[in-house]
Amino acid sequence: MAQYTSISATVPLVITDGVDNFQYTVVDGTMYLQQIVDASWEDVEEFENAGGGVWRMGVRNLHWVVDCTITATGFSGTENTDWLNIEQHKIA
Repeated sequence: MAQYTSISATVPLVITDGVDNFQYTVVDGTMYLQQIVDASWEDVEEFENAGGGVWRMGVRNLHWVVDCTITATGFSGTENTDWLNIEQHKIA
């Protein structure tokens, strides 16, 4: 079963291992991976808005995935029509 976490400007995804702190956040539809450096968030990677600006990360079919909506139907719709798989990495 697929499991996802949504990411938005108001609900970033914060990841920490107790030493390093990262967050995925959305600004004007574009998602950024940021790291705390000298007490401020610095951009590490940028994921360009595919059109809808709503993002999710999760696990689907043994892959870590990053998806973005492209229409108002979003994740309730069809892949490549309403949302895009932006990135995926095999985990098993």
